[in-house]
Amino acid sequence: MPAVEGVMTEAFVDYITLTTNHPKSTNLLLMKATRELRAQEQLGNVVHDWGMAGFRGFSCGQLHAGSRNAEGIVQLSGGYAALEWWEFYQLADACTRCDVQVTVRLDQDVTAFIAKEHNRFKRWKKRHKQRHKIRLVQEDDGGMTCYLGVRKSEVYFRLYNKEVESKLPQHLGCARWEIEFKGDHAKLMVQKLTDGKLVKDTVIATLNEYILTRGGSRLASDDIRQQISCGRQPADVSRALRWLRESVRPSVLMWSERGYRREVIEALGLNDYLLDHPSEQEVVSQSVN
Repeated sequence: MPAVEGVMTEAFVDYITLTTNHPKSTNLLLMKATRELRAQEQLGNVVHDWGMAGFRGFSCGQLHAGSRNAEGIVQLSGGYAALEWWEFYQLADACTRCDVQVTVRLDQDVTAFIAKEHNRFKRWKKRHKQRHKIRLVQEDDGGMTCYLGVRKSEVYFRLYNKEVESKLPQHLGCARWEIEFKGDHAKLMVQKLTDGKLVKDTVIATLNEYILTRGGSRLASDDIRQQISCGRQPADVSRALRWLRESVRPSVLMWSERGYRREVIEALGLNDYLLDHPSEQEVVSQSVN
């Protein structure tokens, strides 16, 4: 099989769901989650009420946690999962979902590469009379995703344009390979991750094992140029400020320049902050005069 050409930037656990079944382990898991909640708030994330399947709790950034009677649940995602999954796993009774991912900055156009891989998967499936589902989705924003399997199954694969999906500079020109494991497959995956080998090597080997039996290009950890890192998702406050800067600021400037500054401030509910309180420069000027 041909090898993927580019720079490998990430290879780690991307999502994990951990549960507890007894009061003691539930208390320990949720105490850990509560401590981490404070750290997430300090990074600029906002705490929200959260719930699923009868569990009730909170979410903050890339951390979700809750309880249901004597049971507990914690979900970690993205860079936070990559860095903290082991700490939470040691307190849990079971792992019900575990996603792993590899991200590569390609030496070629990402969309064209994904289309080629999709064709490879289709040809291999036909030649070897395999039965798994293959689906290619192209979005109007330039994104493209190739799916193998179905979402409700215990193993679900996707290859997609990470640059378009994340819109973050660190993912410029990047494609991402992900496998979502659930049920018994999640248990097996987390056992592999804890057998003593480097996590990145286990993740790369797991994805290669899946890809090569379905006709895809090889993620060669020895051949591919590596620059492994673990970036965090921007905090809630960072995303909000970016939205204000890119989406709100242009309209505010336009209408202010047309003579509607006071109306704009009132519409934004900032009267008490801007209209009724003089600026620092105005205070200095008044004191001098």
